[in-house]
Amino acid sequence: MVVLLQGMCPGLDEDLLRSLRAADIRTVEDLVSSDIEDLAQKCSVSYKALFAIRRVLLAQHTAFPVSGADLYEELLSSTAILSTGNPRSKQLREATVRS
Repeated sequence: MVVLLQGMCPGLDEDLLRSLRAADIRTVEDLVSSDIEDLAQKCSVSYKALFAIRRVLLAQHTAFPVSGADLYEELLSSTAILSTGNPRSKQLREATVRS
């Protein structure tokens, strides 16, 4: 979990951090998962300011979405199965997988 710090993004100053901590918001995850409208009322901060901060933090701390199909295609294109040419090693590998 990434702790909220002053200067992480524009608008996240010391006064706002103090208000967020008073509302039990200490991490990026807490802020992103909370209801921004309720939080704006609790902290006496504008909804637009909190929404902008939330949007910037989401852009900075979330993973780029990748589909499973793309990952599978990448795996297939970068993996090679090479035969050793030795039937005994194949039997040994198959026996190891089964046990």
